[in-house]
Amino acid sequence: MWLQNLLVAMIVLLAVLFAAWRLPGAATRRRYAAWLKRRGGERSALRRLGQHLEARIARAEGGGACSGCSAAGAHDPPAASKRPQKQRPSNG
Repeated sequence: MWLQNLLVAMIVLLAVLFAAWRLPGAATRRRYAAWLKRRGGERSALRRLGQHLEARIARAEGGGACSGCSAAGAHDPPAASKRPQKQRPSNG
């Protein structure tokens, strides 16, 4: 019975951490990463985790002006349409 309680507690904790990371915007995520970096020492795992998270945030924002926008696909034409169309030979 205690193993089941432990498993449920771990699942709930992971769900809370996931929600705390995914729901806020990029500025809050940067604050979380900065907090982790401050908590860790010079060569600690928390500092490396904070650096990794900051890099992920920067990559996610660097994709375009509105990479997180739900209508981002409508702003840029799909890559397939950028290719020139093949000309069909005329039968005449």
